[in-house]
Amino acid sequence: MRAFNAGDQPTLQRIWAGQGNGFDWYSTDGPGQRIGSVAQDRAGLERYFAGRHEAGERLRLTSFQFNGNTAGYGNFQYTLIRRADDLAPTKYTGKGAAICTSTRSMLGVWSMAKTPTPRAKAETHAAAALSWQRPRSSRQAAGFVCASHWPRPASGANRGMMAVVSYVK
Repeated sequence: MRAFNAGDQPTLQRIWAGQGNGFDWYSTDGPGQRIGSVAQDRAGLERYFAGRHEAGERLRLTSFQFNGNTAGYGNFQYTLIRRADDLAPTKYTGKGAAICTSTRSMLGVWSMAKTPTPRAKAETHAAAALSWQRPRSSRQAAGFVCASHWPRPASGANRGMMAVVSYVK
């Protein structure tokens, strides 16, 4: 989030996987809505980030939860406060996934919305019953995703996501 809030395009481009190399989508509702095929357009992500930075958008992480590994991805969910010139401070709920390799970790999925679907609400409540939901700092969150101490799935896909989430602060 530090790179997003600072408008640091080189870092943002480095931490996001490329099209065809693990990038699936970056989606959000308005303002700056990215849904459907637009959310899957990696080529437009740099332009999107620049536009939202110009609009004064800032993100502040309020909770983070690691949800395990699936097919080489480290999965997580979060809540944050999103604000911009065109958006009063608003609570958002989201999910994401990072590609974890031994040489580089990158984000591949990011979805956030003001009003989660009923299914997303149910998943969030079920996960909360199994884990903590107390707000934690970005630095604490970094220790949970793609860290080498997490059990690897049978495929051995997880290699650690610390580098990706360390950009969150």
